[in-house]
Amino acid sequence: MDTVRPLGLKEDALGLDFFIPEKDEVPLDWFPKEHQKEYVAFAIGAQHNTKKLPYKRMVELCDKINKPIILLGGESDKPMGDSIVKFFTKSTVSAPLEDGLREMNKKAIIYNACGKYNLNQSASIIKQAKYVFSHDTGLMHIAAAFIKEVFSIW
Repeated sequence: MDTVRPLGLKEDALGLDFFIPEKDEVPLDWFPKEHQKEYVAFAIGAQHNTKKLPYKRMVELCDKINKPIILLGGESDKPMGDSIVKFFTKSTVSAPLEDGLREMNKKAIIYNACGKYNLNQSASIIKQAKYVFSHDTGLMHIAAAFIKEVFSIW
């Protein structure tokens, strides 16, 4: 604050803010039906690979969340998001297990939004999420600005 004090700026003690332009507010009907009521956001990216979970741990976390999940990240995170979606997608191999998984309520429903939305739109998705899981990213700080319950992965 010492740097900007000469400009007449002072702390308001109200915490972090993030403002989303109206044109970037994302309506729920842009998502698959399963994600329109309630979902969890998971920011899967990070600046460095050493700051994010490996693929198998991300899949394990999605399984434990066990709610509709929207994956967030940039274009470079899209292949990882696609792999996570593929893991949870019904196939001829998984078909015999589907009834048992439904009985146990153990089927993560994943929507890969990586690379599909700009930063403000991703912030809108976070703002509407029930919870947010994130590595140490800008989206984690945006979630904090919206006073979301954040599960930060370090």
